[in-house]
Amino acid sequence: MVFFSNEKLELWEYHENSDKPNFFGETTSEYEYVGTYTCDFQPLSQKDSYQEFGKTLEDAYKIYLDLNVPITDTMILRLEGKPETYSVTGTPIHNNHNILNHIKVIVQKQRQPAKLEKE
Repeated sequence: MVFFSNEKLELWEYHENSDKPNFFGETTSEYEYVGTYTCDFQPLSQKDSYQEFGKTLEDAYKIYLDLNVPITDTMILRLEGKPETYSVTGTPIHNNHNILNHIKVIVQKQRQPAKLEKE
């Protein structure tokens, strides 16, 4: 259960499409919209970054989600109504404590936002 939800997060799953090869005959990548979920979106402090990864990550954030959100480490994430996209760093952590059930995800802002379009 997320107590301090402050954003709506769009989840996009990565797929390779062999039906539409690119100019070089390689498979093309595309993202399929999974859904929009409420979340607690916070900047990752330098201290947290160093404790988690042993180095400081630039443009890193931590996200807290409900346990029923179908998030994977290959997804691209976007805050609803904003152009920036984020990639998952590491693996989403499922914490099923007695009181605070949640998923914690560390994400990093992508330098070049992924092109995501809902059908």
